[in-house]
Amino acid sequence: MSPAWWTVDRVFFHVNVKEAHWMLGELRLDTMKIHIYDSFLQGHFYDRLVQQGHIQNFKKQVVALLDSINYWQNRGIPRIDVDLEFIMETWVPQQSGPLGDCVVWSCLLLEYAISGVRVLIQGDEDYTPTDYAARKFRERLGRIYWASRSSYY
Repeated sequence: MSPAWWTVDRVFFHVNVKEAHWMLGELRLDTMKIHIYDSFLQGHFYDRLVQQGHIQNFKKQVVALLDSINYWQNRGIPRIDVDLEFIMETWVPQQSGPLGDCVVWSCLLLEYAISGVRVLIQGDEDYTPTDYAARKFRERLGRIYWASRSSYY
């Protein structure tokens, strides 16, 4: 159901550090750079992926995929040698709650990247600003899911 990669400039994906953390990734096909949006930079999860060789393997898999779908030919451009550059985005709001909000933040940042609607960061007397933003996002998703539920239930 997704568009062909040669018709888009950006491909988003979630990055999982096994049993530990989730981040958002964005492959920008026009620059062959991958931007990583991590809501918990002090966790050094990206460094763990590098050390375990996952980043190097991922680079090879992306290039192999581009070749297998005839990306260059279908895009009408000459094939280039690709050495994907990874960029850690440091502007990303940092989660502060005990709830393990990395999945919520990964989805929230994806919505921001697609829609351009800024993430509302504000607190109240019970929540830090990033906890509040994650809570509001959960509530909104719950309302969307409930409104679109099957009449069977």
